[in-house]
Amino acid sequence: MPGSSAQSSFRRLRVAICAGAIAIASGCATTAPWPVVAAPPPAPSAPPVAPAADVGNVDLESLFGHDWIFVEIPGFHEPLPSALPVAGFIMTRESGRILTGTTGCNQMSSGYRLYAATGRLEFTNLRNNRRLCDRVSSDTEEAVLHAMIATDSFRMVGGDLELWSKGSLVARLVHPVHPFR
Repeated sequence: MPGSSAQSSFRRLRVAICAGAIAIASGCATTAPWPVVAAPPPAPSAPPVAPAADVGNVDLESLFGHDWIFVEIPGFHEPLPSALPVAGFIMTRESGRILTGTTGCNQMSSGYRLYAATGRLEFTNLRNNRRLCDRVSSDTEEAVLHAMIATDSFRMVGGDLELWSKGSLVARLVHPVHPFR
C-alpha cells in the first residue's frame, strides 16, 4: 500500500521530533564547552572571615602570571603535588580576571574576585571538562574543585598561597622554580 509507507515515515518523524524535544527539555543538550561546576550559594550577608595574616602588604604581582601548584588540601590523603598533569593554576590580569589550570586530570578555568585589602578571594564560574580519570586523579580533582568552590579568602605565607574558607585552611599552593625560564 503506497499510503502506508508515507504514514510509517510520518510516524517515525513524529517520534524522532518528540524524542528530541524530550532530550532538550531534560537538559541532555548543552552549548557550554565544559560543564559548569555550581558554586555553593553565598552566605547570608555574613562578612567573610579575614585570614590571620596582614593581607594589606601582599605583593599582588606575585599572584599573577605564575604557576601555583596544590601541595596540601587538608583532609585529602593522596600525594600532592599530583602526578602529571599537576593540579594547579595560573591567575592572569589580562582579558579580565581569568584563571586557567588543571585539576590533576581535567582542564579547568574560572574567573575570580580578589580584594587584596581584606584578603577576600572568590573563584567564579568554575568550569572543568569531564575526561575520564583514574581513581587517584579523580579524587584529586574532586578535592581541588571542592577547595576552590569553598574559598572565600587567601593569604600569602612565606611565598606560599593559602586558600581559606570560613577561617579554615582549604588548600596550600606553592610557586615552583623553573630553572629554564
